[in-house]
Amino acid sequence: MHLHKLASALLLALALAPSIVAAQEATMQRARDKQALQRLIDKAKDGVSRYKAGRVIVGQVVVEEGDDPALVESQMFILDDGTFASPILDLNRPIRFRMHQYAPYDLELVGKSGDLIDVGVIKMKSLPDRQLVPIKGRVILEDSGDPKKVEVSLSVDYGAVNSPSNGSEPRLRWSEPVVVPVSSHGQIDLGGFSPVEYSALSQHQFILPKGSE
Repeated sequence: MHLHKLASALLLALALAPSIVAAQEATMQRARDKQALQRLIDKAKDGVSRYKAGRVIVGQVVVEEGDDPALVESQMFILDDGTFASPILDLNRPIRFRMHQYAPYDLELVGKSGDLIDVGVIKMKSLPDRQLVPIKGRVILEDSGDPKKVEVSLSVDYGAVNSPSNGSEPRLRWSEPVVVPVSSHGQIDLGGFSPVEYSALSQHQFILPKGSE
């Protein structure tokens, strides 16, 4: 009786083993640098183990020809071919992918299961001009300086993070921010943006009075 139960358990384990391996097989087969992707998977697993929470997703983000998938903004490091692996905290919140002049992509995880989830290919679509939106605003200086000397640059913001550490992975490259011209009255009005959140960085050029150095 005990031998029969043991044999059944072994058969069940052997039956499940291929599906466990297949969880990353599809993306791994497409990966240009399989060793690099495996390192990301191992790092993500370490993160889940360290925080004793979450699971790992693996997949590939694809953009239009001529654009660089590694510059897509998200919570994880993305390799040059668009493949990635990331620890996630739960399945109830989406993973956000953003790129300037692209439609936003929210990867829904509800209904997924397993410790290692292959989410497949994420196809991001560039937006036609008619679907791009303007950004308008005003620069107000505390002093009486010239607003035209303020340099404002905008970068896509992917929003909330869904990871065990509540933080994002470091990355080597970032997309170039969009420099926005400022009028003499401090007005900002420029088109060509995705309908997503952008973060702003401003720098004020000024000359120090003599003797204040």
